[in-house]
This record gives sequence, structure tokens and C-alpha cells, in this order.
Amino acid sequence: MGSEMCIRDSDICFLELTDKIYIKKSNKDLFNQNKTPNNFNINPKDNLIFKAIDQFRNFTKWNIKFDVYLDKNIPIGAGLGGGSADAASTLILLRNLYNKEHNNKIEVSTLYKIGINLGSDVPACLHSKDLRLGGYGNKITRTKVMNNDYFLLINPKINLSTREVFQQYD
Repeated sequence: MGSEMCIRDSDICFLELTDKIYIKKSNKDLFNQNKTPNNFNINPKDNLIFKAIDQFRNFTKWNIKFDVYLDKNIPIGAGLGGGSADAASTLILLRNLYNKEHNNKIEVSTLYKIGINLGSDVPACLHSKDLRLGGYGNKITRTKVMNNDYFLLINPKINLSTREVFQQYD
């Protein structure tokens, strides 16, 4: 979701379905991912992991290169926020690496400022808790999904852009 779009009110919760990201320092930026069905493959032009790395580098002026491996389990374009969660996880990983090496520590609140540039739901993914989003994703309040609620996820393998879906309602 882009930051220029109004979410209005959305409730979100986080599932046990996860991607795993492995990052290590390298002499050049590299990206690899596990072998997956086609609707799980990251398009290098739309790689939110490296967009998060670039935003973090721009903010911190930390010019370290990374070798990134993605174990992708969340389908792309299914409306499950996998790309945004990957971007948020990357920011958290980078903060931890950066803070180990620098005296001027990056606060978690700074990640929200970086994350909103990547998408309206990236700050929510930094929380990874049941939330209600309002406005452009900038109004975040904690909510609770009841333990007896069930969700049925159906993936018809039709790629939908969250940004484009929400723009239909603006």
C-alpha cells in the first residue's frame, strides 16, 4: 500500500504463515530465494527487502552491502501483506546489526518513519500484533482478535496489488 492512499479503517491480524529472511554482510548486494511456485517468486524490480535496505541506508548513511536469502512462504499478491512484513522484518534486522556497531543507536520509532515510505502497512508490520489501522495507515491502535475466530484463506493465484485494490475505494 502506498502512503498516498487512504485506508479508512482496517483490522489486521498476523498469521503463523511466515517468510524467513537471512541477511549477512557482503562485498556486494545479492538476493536469492528458495525454489517456489511462480506466484511466490520476487520480481527484482518490486523487491521490498532491498527497498527497505536502500531506505535504511539513505537514513543512516550506512553503506554496507548485504547478501540476502529469502525463504518465501507467503504468496505474492494475495493480500496477506507478505512484502510489507518482509520489509518490516528487514528494517528490524538492519537496526539490530547497525546498533551493534554504532554508538548512535537507531530507535524503533525511527523504523516507522522509514517504513511508511515503503508502504502504509509496513509500520503495522513492525508491530506484528492485532491492530486497527486508520487514515493512511498512520493511525494505529491495538485490538484483539478473539481466539475462537477462524479465517479461511483462499489463494486463486490471481495477483492483486493492494495499492490498486484500495485505490478503487478512494
